[in-house]
Amino acid sequence: ENAMRLATMNLCHYIGRPLTDSVTVGGGLPEKDYGADLGTDISLRPEVTMLASKIELMRQKVNMAPSERLPQVGLMAQYGYTNGLKINGTRLFDRWSMLAGVQVSVPLFAFGNHSNKVRAAKAQYEQSLADEADAKELLALEAMQMKNNLDETTLEICLAESAVESAEEN
Repeated sequence: ENAMRLATMNLCHYIGRPLTDSVTVGGGLPEKDYGADLGTDISLRPEVTMLASKIELMRQKVNMAPSERLPQVGLMAQYGYTNGLKINGTRLFDRWSMLAGVQVSVPLFAFGNHSNKVRAAKAQYEQSLADEADAKELLALEAMQMKNNLDETTLEICLAESAVESAEEN
């Protein structure tokens, strides 16, 4: 039953349906509601938090793409003190110096480059959303597999205990 449940969930993953959808598969196993078994929370897994951070980064990249057409202003300031050499009782280069600068960049023509960057940023954002959905489904499959392993191990323990009782009786 566990193998059939995992195979059905894997099939749902590959065909793009939710993992809890019921898929009719030919075979002798009874139909079971798989949604009740998906009580495992995968939101705290590091993979999910990494993907959420990646999606936020891509969303910010989409928001930043139009800013390349805006004017840019840069400011710079510098100061220093030079304590020069003392020759024949006179100090050379003993003074303060200051420097300030402003740079302004105004884009006049983009020649279609801007729209390509915006489209690329949006495509990367959509790809990261698809990657997150895919990873969440794979993590749900992994969680279900671990739960199935736990169920099977519990059953094996019960069988072993009954075998021990039977052996003690014999």
